[in-house]
Amino acid sequence: MSLSSITSKDLLGRLQNAIYLEETGIALYTKHLANTLFFSGFSASKRLRMQEILALLASESKGHEAALYNVIEFVNSSGLDVYPREF
Repeated sequence: MSLSSITSKDLLGRLQNAIYLEETGIALYTKHLANTLFFSGFSASKRLRMQEILALLASESKGHEAALYNVIEFVNSSGLDVYPREF
């Protein structure tokens, strides 16, 4: 295997790690920031805008998870064992 390729096992491991980060990291981060905003001293309108942005971040994260699951499904069903790193 050349340096410009990755095995399906390694690729699946990286994809699973990315899903873990999306599921836990983003959710934890947005929840923490939302709670922190309550005590922040920002005006109500600024807090509302920040909460909207955090909700958008959480929503986008769900889309990332779905895309990652689709790639995992593709890798599992492709029968290939080596992928180019640019894949």
